[in-house]
Formats: sequence, structure tokens, C-alpha cells
Amino acid sequence: MSRIERNLKNQADELSALYQVSRSMTSSGNLDRVLELIARKIGQLMKADVSMIYLIEDTVANLKAAYGLRKGIGSIRRPIPLGILKEAVRAKKPVRIDGTRKSGGDPFCSLCKRYALHSTLVVPILERGKVLGLMTVCTKNRSAYTKEDEKELALFAGQAALAIENACLLEETKIHYLNTMKLLASVIDAKDTGTEDHSESVMRSAMGIARALGLSDKQKSVIKHASLLHDVGKIGIDISILRKPAPLTAKEWMQMKTHPKVGADILSKAGFLDELIPAILYHHVKYSGGGYPATKKRGNSIPLEARILSVADAYESMRSDRPYRKHLTKEEAIAELKRCSGTQFDPKVVKAFLKHLKG
Repeated sequence: MSRIERNLKNQADELSALYQVSRSMTSSGNLDRVLELIARKIGQLMKADVSMIYLIEDTVANLKAAYGLRKGIGSIRRPIPLGILKEAVRAKKPVRIDGTRKSGGDPFCSLCKRYALHSTLVVPILERGKVLGLMTVCTKNRSAYTKEDEKELALFAGQAALAIENACLLEETKIHYLNTMKLLASVIDAKDTGTEDHSESVMRSAMGIARALGLSDKQKSVIKHASLLHDVGKIGIDISILRKPAPLTAKEWMQMKTHPKVGADILSKAGFLDELIPAILYHHVKYSGGGYPATKKRGNSIPLEARILSVADAYESMRSDRPYRKHLTKEEAIAELKRCSGTQFDPKVVKAFLKHLKG
């Protein structure tokens, strides 16, 4: 293959990689996924043995994505001092580092030594003059990187900057939307129960269950926000039904049973809260089958977050005064949970909740 043909192929590969990254950015709101794609593409394109993307926070670097590491990034994901990488942050320009394997004491150099990496190219990820992160490619070859490599890597650093900015904007939008929904939920709580803290109480109980079950941070986040918004679908239900001091008629009960589906529909329109929908949609489905909305789900096929929300919501409802009854004592509510364990409620969740209550 001639030099011209090689250059044309390299340019075609570069454009293809940039296109795939851009496409991923528009189709996915997941920053980690986009950064992983970028790390893989730059590693392959630049024939690097290892490529990594760090995000900068104060004076430390957090590894967010990597390509070529034998054990992945799990064992080295902890923040590290900038050390030898600091020059790229200070200068806000690409830096070529040779002999990284030989430099001792620096965490980044220790990693290079582990993988026998001699040459590193570091390019800052810039957004409006601020360094958001660093993109690195490393190879076992000596003095491997050139000015052309700097320019090539800078193109992908620009894509990474856009992905980070988009993720920050999306997160900001999520926060504003969730705060609006939480305010709406408190209004609905007041409309339904006469107090504004029912959803907050459900959230605290649900989080206690989550901790007792040892759930992941991601599951806890879903449970927290789903708990706060679980009754948002009651927005369309007339207050005369919500506050009726007597049993509901069949027609009124049919309207009441629409609130999980209405709540799920409201959140689906946001476009970025889909992970909350299963918990809200199925939190009135019984563990042994039945409940509402109508579904064939039962037992462990009901999302765990919904099973947790079911117990937390039932307990807090039993402990609160309602227009048609006085609240149950703590002992009476616990007895009811135990009685319905295995039928209405998941026994594992009930057990975890009782553990939480004991403190």
C-alpha cells in the first residue's frame, strides 16, 4: 500500500470513528457509554496499547473509560493525583511524555510500568477554556507520537467535551424536572392525605429497605426518586374521591386505580426518567398476583423497586390518618405487613423493612 493510500485509509478510519462517536452522542444520554466508545475508537485508530479518559476534579483525575487494560478499570478507578499529567492541564495543550515506564512514584507512571508502556500522548479535553478532563493514548514503543497524532487526538477530545457538556445539561434538566415533580407530588399529598410529607415518608422507608437489602447506588437512586413521585398520577383524580370519608363506589375505585398508569405516562413524556417508570407503574401489583394495573406479573417478575415501594407505601399509609379511618399503631401496621407477606407483599422485602425498623 502506497503512502497516499495509507493516508486516505487513515482519514477514512478517522471520519468513520468520529461519525460513530457523534451518532452515539445523539442516541445515548449515557456519558460513560459515550466515553467508553471514544476510548475504544482512539485506541484502535492510533494503534495504542492502552487508551484512557480521565475527568478532572480539583487536583485529581478520575478514570472514566479505558481500552486495553487487561482487568478493565474497576480496580484502578479511584481518583489519582494529577502528577505527571499536570502539565497538560496547566498548559491546556497536548503533551508527549516519553519514558513514562521509568518515572517512579507517580500513580499514572506506575500504571504505565505495569503495562510496560514507554510513550504517552496526553490531550486536554477543553470546554470554553476550562480543562474538563484528559485523553491519553499509550504504547510500548518509544517516542511513538507526533504532531499529527496530537491533532488527531484533539478531534476526539472535542467530541468528548461535547459529550460531557451534553451530559451536564441533561443532568441539570433532570434535576429541574424532578424538583418540579416533587413539588407537584407534595401538592398531591396535601390533596390526598391532608399532609405534604407522605411521599417523603415513603421515600425514607423505601431507602431503609434498600439499605437493608444492600442494593447498589443506582438502585437506591431509582427507589429514592420513584418513591417521591409514586403518587404523581393522582393529579387527575378529583379531591372528592381522594378525601371521601367512606368506601369508594365501583366507579370511583376504577378511577383511583388509574393513578399508577397515569404517573408512568407523565414520566414517560420527560424522555429521560424511564428508569423510574416500572417502580411507579407496578407498585400496587400484589406479589401473589392481582392488584393494579392489570398484569401477568407476579412474584420476582415484579420489579424489585416496585416491591419495595409497595411495602413502604402500605406501611406509611397504615400509619397515617385517612378520612375513613384513624391510623394504625406501629405494632398493628407491622402485624398487617406480616399477615400479607407472601400474598400482597414480597416476604424478602417485608423482612428487610422489619430489620430497618429495628434500626
